[in-house]
Amino acid sequence: RKKYFGDDNVDRNMDLLKIVDAKTGKAMGSLNWFAVHPTSMTSDYHLISGDNKGYAAYAFEQEMNGPTWVQPAGRGPFVAGFAQGVSGDISPNTRGDYCKNTGKSCE
Repeated sequence: RKKYFGDDNVDRNMDLLKIVDAKTGKAMGSLNWFAVHPTSMTSDYHLISGDNKGYAAYAFEQEMNGPTWVQPAGRGPFVAGFAQGVSGDISPNTRGDYCKNTGKSCE
């Protein structure tokens, strides 16, 4: 593993597959793989959520398709997907998990 990830055993590579129209060359979509735990929200949140990977897809599609008042979310010609890369203890919460109501650790 050290050969691929170095001394700290962390995979920092991001693979990206870009999908383009063969005739026009215009971007039609992308599929991304990156090693990050897809759930970074705390237990305080009780809504259904795609969490960080869902938001990344939403934000990228909005950037490529235009704002939601021009093109409703998920209805544009460009489609983005963020898939899971290498798994493990890879939380994006580098300072720990803190509850929004109490400010105390939720771990």
